[in-house]
Amino acid sequence: EMWRSLVQTGEWQGEVFDRRRNGEIYPKWLSISAVRDGRGTITHFIGAQTELSERKKAEERINSLAFFDQLTGLPNRTLLLDRLGLAMNASTRSGLWGAVLVVNIDRFKVLNDSVGREQGDAFLRFLALSLPDCVRPGDTVARAGGDEFIVVLTGLGAREREAANRAEAAGERIQAAVAAQAGAPWGGGAVTASIGAALFRGDHPPADDLLRQADLAVRRARDAGGNRM
Repeated sequence: EMWRSLVQTGEWQGEVFDRRRNGEIYPKWLSISAVRDGRGTITHFIGAQTELSERKKAEERINSLAFFDQLTGLPNRTLLLDRLGLAMNASTRSGLWGAVLVVNIDRFKVLNDSVGREQGDAFLRFLALSLPDCVRPGDTVARAGGDEFIVVLTGLGAREREAANRAEAAGERIQAAVAAQAGAPWGGGAVTASIGAALFRGDHPPADDLLRQADLAVRRARDAGGNRM
């Protein structure tokens, strides 16, 4: 494509990858112009290049700030909503149920006050590593902020009861992962989670209503004493 453009128009520009002498691959923007003699014959080419490494790093940083939680590295609420929309579209095509789980750490403020914010943040980072192991690779675990995590489960089955059972099983695995931290420095002997769940199939209920239902459910779990789904 580059050579065709140079022969036909005498110019080409685009992003390419190059290799440094030390073997490192890096991106650059390359502009090439053909030089012709008095008879119009191409005699040589002149190229100018601009390295894009720092610009690419800046773009990656902007993308990270926009779509990922800075403490845990998990998707943030913005990316979660996008993933939820994709999950609902997939559910419409497949007819399979999905679920949203809202996970709150019980008495997290007390934990933070007793062991310190640094240990509290360490606890959240560890959960960010362990919670994805409680679900399947195609599911999404996000941090909505504070002590709240949101999980999107997909492909739970064609029957509502089957989907509810599988969502409950995922919730139990999440609660077990949280409780397993009881002996850690941040655990203080009793770390538990309350979970609210809402099922969906296709785009019913709408995403906003679905999240409100899950939020309402987790509030009821906490009001009932916590450590339940």
